[in-house]
Amino acid sequence: MADIANPQVVDALTIDNLKTIGAILSHQMGVLVTEQTSHLAAMNKINQASYQAFILKCNELDPKEAVAIAKTLKSDLGETLGQLGSVVATIQQFTKAAGNTPPVTP
Repeated sequence: MADIANPQVVDALTIDNLKTIGAILSHQMGVLVTEQTSHLAAMNKINQASYQAFILKCNELDPKEAVAIAKTLKSDLGETLGQLGSVVATIQQFTKAAGNTPPVTP
């Protein structure tokens, strides 16, 4: 009868094993949560840096575009449009006069 284990010893070992497994799982879960939090913080920093770089690139002015804007602001656009308008009006007057002239009859 030496083969039979004491039930109290089996229960004590089972409880001790469950406590050990629970402690290991709890520790591993804590490590995973810590690693996940650290990973998310790193990804957040990368995302913020990428977004800032994108915004700076969008707001950055191309040198050629800046020169074109400066030339437009320096030119007297109103005067140029006025001259163009008077030329168009003159052409319209000539066209109207040519359309109203009766044909020459021999």
